[in-house]
Amino acid sequence: MPDWISDWLGRLSAGQLAVVFCAFFMAITWLGILLVHPVMRRVLHGNEPSNELIIHIAGSFGLVYAVLLGLLTVATFQNTKDVVDGIGREASALSAIYHSTDGYPDPLRGELKAEWREHTHYVIEMEWPAHRRGVVLEGGEH
Repeated sequence: MPDWISDWLGRLSAGQLAVVFCAFFMAITWLGILLVHPVMRRVLHGNEPSNELIIHIAGSFGLVYAVLLGLLTVATFQNTKDVVDGIGREASALSAIYHSTDGYPDPLRGELKAEWREHTHYVIEMEWPAHRRGVVLEGGEH
């Protein structure tokens, strides 16, 4: 796939991407019906009019789209589950690190806890909204 196509698709939102994919596959479907139907009708039925081929083709495309929709649903669910699991692991790690500072003496403990609170606030309030916009900030990891 050319780079300009992947760049263009990467800049689309989820809704725009869904519309593009639906339009693409609908165009392929209609093009296939318009190009294949006349040829197949002549091959199978000669000059007799028949809609059996259209019914068969529509049923086949419906089956393909149903399977595609099912696979997309499973992939979306798996991606969502992976994101939720990753967030849970990161939250658990932050909590464990935050509570492990209790063993340090008081001035250092307070500084460390303040640093972790500041880091967590930065990640939640600054980095996640920036990632949603497609921007990667460099402040939280440094």
